Amino acid sequence: VFKQMGVPQIRNPDLPPPHQIPESYHSKIALIGCGPASISCASFLARLGYDDITIFEKQRFIGGL
Repeated sequence: VFKQMGVPQIRNPDLPPPHQIPESYHSKIALIGCGPASISCASFLARLGYDDITIFEKQRFIGGL
């Protein structure tokens, strides 16, 4: 789906190196539930340069719905 939309699945190469990114990009981010929305959100945040993302899921499987 992302490929069809033209959304790259890599960290934006135009971003500065990780050690030059503002400290706020290294803050802990918690997403609750491992459904499509959280997976998508984590993917977008990572591509924007955020590097401490955790998804919490209470079930033994992911995918939601």
